[in-house]
Amino acid sequence: MIGPQPADAFAWFAMWANERLSVCLTFARGLRWQAMLDGFGVPASDVTSEQGMAQTSGESSVVRVGSNGEWGWAIEQFTARGTTREMLSRLSARGGEAISLTLTPTVSSILYARDGALVSGFDLTASHIRYGSEPNRFDAEMGLAGIGEENVPDPPILGARFVHIAFGLLITREMLDGAVHLAPTRDHGHRRGDAAPGRAGH
Repeated sequence: MIGPQPADAFAWFAMWANERLSVCLTFARGLRWQAMLDGFGVPASDVTSEQGMAQTSGESSVVRVGSNGEWGWAIEQFTARGTTREMLSRLSARGGEAISLTLTPTVSSILYARDGALVSGFDLTASHIRYGSEPNRFDAEMGLAGIGEENVPDPPILGARFVHIAFGLLITREMLDGAVHLAPTRDHGHRRGDAAPGRAGH
């Protein structure tokens, strides 16, 4: 656990997320971008450029992936395949760790999986809503991030502060807008607003 960043350190991230309306960021410790694509069921050969993606059929969803040696990540807009148990299970298999940060007008949540199983999760704005086999695992980190307090910052700020405190994962502009790989996922996958994973004890 590390100390919290000031809320305004992630004001740019709140603007980035709010401009895109609905986003899902999925992270897996130690995975390269090719393994992130594999988790999404997309062959690395399907990677294309921004120009090529613009020519992709509107029937295909798009995932952006990248990696920096410590983390691999996937970025979705208007879909949330990364928040499903199946996806988190694949990305965290064999002793790994995976995190999803979902930010939409109606749902804002964090989910954490380890070794193929959903361990913990919570709603960023209604923190009593919990998920996983250890729903209270991150109570201390949530408190440091300001989750559950009155007059809290925007959910994107809470989410970014939490993953930094709990996992040392610092979300940066370069990670989101830098050189990343794009690929069609061939279907619309799990749409935002779909049912969340089973709550604590389910």
